Amino acid sequence: MKETIYLDHAAMTPMAPEVIDVMTKALNENYGNASSIHQLGKKNRGPLSIK
Repeated sequence: MKETIYLDHAAMTPMAPEVIDVMTKALNENYGNASSIHQLGKKNRGPLSIK
């Protein structure tokens, strides 16, 4: 079996499944801009914070 080696990570990088889960939830439920000062933005800051 031939293995594919992907070298163009500047264009797209594979995501970890746990990142996809958090982002899907954030985009569906907490769609406010996390950089904004309004309530929807503030609600979305926690799940998307870099730890």
